[in-house]
Amino acid sequence: MTFQQGSWGQPPPPPPPPYGYGYGRPPLQTDSTAVVSLTCGILSLPGMMCCSLFALPLSLAAMITGFVAISNIDKRPDELTGKGLAYGGIATGAVGLVLLVVLLAIGLGGALIEHFGK
Repeated sequence: MTFQQGSWGQPPPPPPPPYGYGYGRPPLQTDSTAVVSLTCGILSLPGMMCCSLFALPLSLAAMITGFVAISNIDKRPDELTGKGLAYGGIATGAVGLVLLVVLLAIGLGGALIEHFGK
């Protein structure tokens, strides 16, 4: 197949790509454990203010699933995404744990002062 010069002195357009080419790779899938991590981390923060026994497992779950998600994403970087969600889950879970320690220290400190301060 030979191409002839088109009108107005311009070259002809390139031929179309073969069938099946030009579509790129399929989009990356967000790792579901990263979503779970961020969800647990976000839910642990308000839960820490009202019921710390409920929020402690959520904070731990956020951190554990965040590390699992990062491991999964590092093993399959061409298939999975969501590292930012996992880091967000780890961070919010850690903030929840720090809040738990601070609130327990304040509560226990106040109880000890009240008990032994008299």
